[in-house]
Amino acid sequence: MNTRRTWTGWGNWWFYNKGYAITAILVLIALIRFIYGKVTEVKPDLSVAIVTNNVIPEEAAAQLEAALESVCEDYNHDGKVYVKIAGYGDPDADALGAESAAYKQASETELIADISSCDSYLFVTDDPVYLQREYQILANPDGSCPEDTDYSASGKTIPLTSLFSERDGITNEFLKTCSIGRRCFYDEKTCKYIDDLQALWNSLAAR
Repeated sequence: MNTRRTWTGWGNWWFYNKGYAITAILVLIALIRFIYGKVTEVKPDLSVAIVTNNVIPEEAAAQLEAALESVCEDYNHDGKVYVKIAGYGDPDADALGAESAAYKQASETELIADISSCDSYLFVTDDPVYLQREYQILANPDGSCPEDTDYSASGKTIPLTSLFSERDGITNEFLKTCSIGRRCFYDEKTCKYIDDLQALWNSLAAR
């Protein structure tokens, strides 16, 4: 067997097809990670989105998660209470440089996917006016969806500091500027455990 010829043939193939091969390998790795993530994922009892045009401090999500888990219950009956926090904000432009715009666009795309799939029930933001103007996702006080022409955030959110204080672990300055609201549903598709989540919101709003 002429190993030199075999190696030359392989080298030619790799030279012309390495881009496709590397792409295929990366796609396979991403698929394996996605499947593994789905299999091992802990199902949340409540999903919450943080939406801002600023950088989300790392500690903000942890503090919000702990505060909400203290009032949430085991709605999916898996023996544990888990609140999932998804952050949709501006990346650290100074750290990412030219890539920051791409990350920002990706974050906006992920937020739209979150809204479309009814993942998050509660929305936390430091700019309710922007959130409602861009996505019209916040519910009226009675839980109904606003009229098509109603892009106002008035009455649709509650200051987070009205619900949780530093004694509840909310010490992050960013969170202290935020408000929280529940989403509305424009069709029959809703979040999981919707009755329990509505009861949770009613208890929070009554504080």
